[in-house]
Amino acid sequence: MGIIIKNRIWFWPAIVLTVVLYYASVLLYLFLWPLGLLYSSILCVIGWLVLPSRGKDVVLVSDGEEGLNPDTSEIAALVADRVMFLDYQERKKWKRWSLAVQFFDCFGPKSIPEHLTPGLLPAVILLRKFRWPKTFSFGKRSREPVEKMNLLRLELAEIRSKRMESAGGR
Repeated sequence: MGIIIKNRIWFWPAIVLTVVLYYASVLLYLFLWPLGLLYSSILCVIGWLVLPSRGKDVVLVSDGEEGLNPDTSEIAALVADRVMFLDYQERKKWKRWSLAVQFFDCFGPKSIPEHLTPGLLPAVILLRKFRWPKTFSFGKRSREPVEKMNLLRLELAEIRSKRMESAGGR
């Protein structure tokens, strides 16, 4: 009889603690989510202001296995003159606060657990002025890589034609 009473005494505080932690985590999420959105928005604005002056508007993240993945060389050929290149196998050496790394961390393909991320690479993050960045993933685990490659070509052709129009209009 004494054991049952002791278990009942600890049962209700555990329920109360669980409920309190649940609602505290929901409130914390509701507080932090807008901060993440604000960070992403500020990063986009910085990209819009800084990257056109550098002539770079594409982040290409490779899995480091160029010989094994023909998509990487094809993508690199499409965006050769305006790419910021990251090698995922060397991510420990990346400069944490570089713009390319920040864009990959914020907008790049993510996998849980993280060790599955190379299956989504190579990936392209396309930065366009006054638009949210677009991510194209071409790895083994990505869906519809052929359609994504065609869409990437269309996006790049559209950007190229707008650049030609603005250069011709000057």
